[in-house]
Amino acid sequence: MKNIKDFWIAGTHSVISALNNENRIVNEVVFLKDGKIDISKELLKKNKKTVFKQVEKNFFKKIFKDTDLAHQNIAAKINKLNKLEIKNHIPNIKNIIILDNITDPRNIGSIIRTAVAFDVDAMIIKDRNFPSKSATMYKSSSGAIENIKIFEVVNLSTTLKFLKENNFWIYSFDGKSNQKLSKEVLNNEKKIFIFGSEQKGISKNLINNSDFVIKININNNRIESLNVSNAVSAALSIINFLDT
Repeated sequence: MKNIKDFWIAGTHSVISALNNENRIVNEVVFLKDGKIDISKELLKKNKKTVFKQVEKNFFKKIFKDTDLAHQNIAAKINKLNKLEIKNHIPNIKNIIILDNITDPRNIGSIIRTAVAFDVDAMIIKDRNFPSKSATMYKSSSGAIENIKIFEVVNLSTTLKFLKENNFWIYSFDGKSNQKLSKEVLNNEKKIFIFGSEQKGISKNLINNSDFVIKININNNRIESLNVSNAVSAALSIINFLDT
């Protein structure tokens, strides 16, 4: 019987990060015949149940035929991680990003990479918006997806209410706001940062339940808005600067 949890990811960083994640089951790793595989002996020993094998070039074209993925001649068949319940992780989380109405795998992967770079503890997204088996998302995250807690939830408003009851402060980023980021605004220990899509923005009910609605200053005379992954990078960079 086919294991419906299996799916392929590709790229050196994605594959090696999956192999390094003790919670991730990596069933198989394939790499180009006569090609170089950059996996340490220690990592091979750590993944004794993983099958490593050489394949021809057309193997990658076959498994990634519907994408323009830069596979780097290495791929892995992995299992989905078990879903996490946020209530079980609250004591160990101080900062979270929430993605609202964001569905593009490249954007989500890029945001995950940025979040890990700036020490964000967790990400929350609607389960129906999260492309959990997208090789494109994994490649865009460059392995970072293995290093952040991701909570897939049914209802963001309900989740937000629960987090507020657990002393989190809510910051939504909206280009229509007049409030800027500052040390005073960020003077709370447990923080949530909400980002919405360029098309739909953040849902009104999430905005209404936010403690602060923040604007990232850009030159609106020359450009209307930032791509959401760029907006997250800018926001987290400013936050990191103000917190130091």
